[in-house]
Amino acid sequence: MAKASQMVDTAFAHYRAGQLVQAETVCRRILLASSDNEDALHLFGLIAFASGRADLAVETMRKAISVHPARAELYRDFAAILLSLGRLDVAISSSRRAVCLNQSDAEAYFLIGQVTRQQGALAEAEAAFRTAVVHCPSHALVLMNLANLLQEQGRFDEAEFFYRETLRQKPDYAEAHKNFAVALSERGRLDEAEASIRQAIRFQPDEPGFRMALAQILLQAGRLEEGWKQYEWRWQTKNMPSRPRGFIQPLWTGTTENDRVLLLHAEQGFGDTVQFCRYVPLAAKKARVVLEVPRPLMSLLSTLPGIDHIVATGDPLPPFDIHCPLLSLPRVFRTTTTTIPNQVPYLRAEGRRVAVWEDRLSDLDGVRVGLVWAGGAVTPRNPQRSIAPGKLSILAGIPDVHFISLQKFQSAGSEQMPPRSLGIIDWTNDLGDFADTAALIKALDLVISVDTSVAHVAGALGKPVWLLNRFFPCWRWLSARDDSPWYPTLRQYRQRVLNDWDGVLRDVRRDLARLGADVPQTRLCKVTASVEKRVGSSHRRWNIQ
Repeated sequence: MAKASQMVDTAFAHYRAGQLVQAETVCRRILLASSDNEDALHLFGLIAFASGRADLAVETMRKAISVHPARAELYRDFAAILLSLGRLDVAISSSRRAVCLNQSDAEAYFLIGQVTRQQGALAEAEAAFRTAVVHCPSHALVLMNLANLLQEQGRFDEAEFFYRETLRQKPDYAEAHKNFAVALSERGRLDEAEASIRQAIRFQPDEPGFRMALAQILLQAGRLEEGWKQYEWRWQTKNMPSRPRGFIQPLWTGTTENDRVLLLHAEQGFGDTVQFCRYVPLAAKKARVVLEVPRPLMSLLSTLPGIDHIVATGDPLPPFDIHCPLLSLPRVFRTTTTTIPNQVPYLRAEGRRVAVWEDRLSDLDGVRVGLVWAGGAVTPRNPQRSIAPGKLSILAGIPDVHFISLQKFQSAGSEQMPPRSLGIIDWTNDLGDFADTAALIKALDLVISVDTSVAHVAGALGKPVWLLNRFFPCWRWLSARDDSPWYPTLRQYRQRVLNDWDGVLRDVRRDLARLGADVPQTRLCKVTASVEKRVGSSHRRWNIQ
């Protein structure tokens, strides 16, 4: 039998080549002869994890450490396995032990950075990444993770330095090109962002996430027709909320289908459904339409003209011949910024429900303003688009302005109401679905909302809406503008500094004060027109770089 060291070398060669079965066979032979061979135990743990046997990997690595407790690389690789399994507390202790045994181990510092970042200890994560860079300045993965961390904190110049250093060390690092592209797009540097994401695609042309990043950059830049084509890659990405439905019926391409039945189906959030259901009447001119939407939207969206049948998501579908997801309709209709079907209202509130709300609001002279300060908890960027309720005190005490809550309690952060000084009226317990919300909105003069579904409903109803938008806005709101081609009655108030809601709210207070000053104590019937006249026509363009 060959010497154990030679067999270990052979096993590692198989492992590095991805030949896990052969590597495991050699390891088992070594361990049969010597059950405490540290190299064989170490490698066997890595093999077990790579082949999906997590419990065996953990057990083997623990045994290796118990037999050889002074080897830093055992603790480091054990920490990497534990991190992958989400066992952060054990992973951090193991990676710190590795650093104690080898204070120049860049990989161990990198692991500490990864774990502490997931734990929310960003300062400690940054320190660990920077230490890893000191010990291994050419480690592209560490450099990129440090850049990502700095970018997430809004430290743009520092992040850009480390993205560029990453790519200097590894020019073909596709993931780094993609992350740098996203960072550039969030700063409004769309030409540079496009160049960077196209570099990523050059190295990995079939990576769906890169294609989606390109789609969002193009859409943000207003290059809609090209952007919609790239957006079809969403079905192949791992982190999109929508998943392919697996229908055997073909995808609709926009052709006239006479009496064939076309299923149009919602695929993402409530706001997306409201925004893109505007295409339903256009599609209904080409085929008989069945519309499938989330149940809370059924009553409101049933007001769309041209629908043969509407069904709630999850309920049995009637027979249909062809189908199309709602967010594919802009591509089907080859939509550009000048051809968006933006005539409003395209949704309508039920008159009887509106009359009930008008009666309840009749004692409120002045401007009636609906308010939403937090988005839904399921959205990854909800913390960035939501406002802490306490900050709304900036809007308190404006004469002749009354605030009515449109904030549903299932939204993140809405467990806390704004300060009492705002005098907000809360009837949200009486809102059963979006048709109820639409009726209340119709009875108001203005809606002020963060980027969430209520803003879309207000825009679809043709109601003046002031959108409180984060520094890194969603692609749909385009770049560096305060209006929207999707909603003629919408005005954006955008953060000029990351996370600076105070500045946004001060701008809103200024314009609300002007609006309230125009409204006498007796109720005016044309407050909506006053909203547009006073503050809805400036259409500034902001440089947010």
